Amino acid sequence: MMRRRRLRRRRGQSLVELALITPLLLALVGGGVDLARIYFAGNEVSDAAREAGLYATGHPGYTQANLQSVVDGSTGGNGFACQSPTVQALTSPSPLPTTSGGGTPFEQTVQVTCSMSLILRFLPVANPVQMSSVVNVYVCPTPSPASPSPTPRPC
Repeated sequence: MMRRRRLRRRRGQSLVELALITPLLLALVGGGVDLARIYFAGNEVSDAAREAGLYATGHPGYTQANLQSVVDGSTGGNGFACQSPTVQALTSPSPLPTTSGGGTPFEQTVQVTCSMSLILRFLPVANPVQMSSVVNVYVCPTPSPASPSPTPRPC
């Protein structure tokens, strides 16, 4: 009889311990998932900035809409990380020096920013998390067809 009472008490004790530790374990797992999402989104934003910079280098007559479509295509829109990344292209104030032929190359700064909401909204961190990546590329304007240059382009 005494043995059964002890077993019942121990079962109740284990249940209370499980009830006390479960929220902590769930917070740890959720925090790990959020960290993985932040890491993945950071890689996604930096890849999108590189893709937009590569597009700007190869297409000197690009528009902001062209760069935005490149960024949207490279992020995939999977909803796991950034929902709506934005791209901003800033031209440097002075063109780079050049030799002969073609146009004057200039440095182009492409910045991609993104915000991502965390799963665990009760943690004391900034929510949503803001991510940004900046890429500097050199854009070589295409030479005009009226003045073909026998020398190679400087870029």
